[in-house]
Amino acid sequence: MKFFTMQWWSGIPEGDSGTDPFASYHARLAAIRDQLPADLVALQESISLHDGRLRELEHLPSAGTLRMLVDGDDGQGGLRRFTLHYRAVNLFRSVAETDEGFPRPRGYGDWGYDEADVTEKGELVHRILFSSGIEFEVQFMGFELTWQDIAEPGAADGES
Repeated sequence: MKFFTMQWWSGIPEGDSGTDPFASYHARLAAIRDQLPADLVALQESISLHDGRLRELEHLPSAGTLRMLVDGDDGQGGLRRFTLHYRAVNLFRSVAETDEGFPRPRGYGDWGYDEADVTEKGELVHRILFSSGIEFEVQFMGFELTWQDIAEPGAADGES
C-alpha cells in the first residue's frame, strides 16, 4: 500500500505524521482517473467495501483472470455480494505482515482500504489492505464490478 498503510490504520506514526493519506490518495486518484475503468472509479468514489469480508478468491493464471467475492454493506443495512473481476492479470501478489494487524476477525479479516493506481507502463493496479495485515496487489488491464443483494435490510447476520 502506498497511502493507506497498516501503520497508519493502527495509529502508529510513520514518516511525516502530518500527512493525510486521504488527501494524498485523492490527489493521485484525480490525476489518473481518466485512465481507470469506470467500475474501478466507482469502487474508489461511491462504493465502499470497507469492513467487507473476502469470501472467495479465484486466480486462473492460464486465463489471466482473478475473481474475488466480497460480502459488504449495501449502504442501507442489507448485505450485498460484490464480484470483482480482473482481466489480463499479469501480477497477483499477497504479502502478510504477521506482526501487524488487528486481532479479529478470522481469515483475511475485514476489507480495510484499497487504492487504484496506474504503473509507468500504463498497467492498472489495485492494492487492498485487510485488517489481518494481509495486502493484495493486482496488476491488470481490465476490471468489472458487479453485485447482488443477499440479505434484506435488518436480516443481515452482523458478519458483513
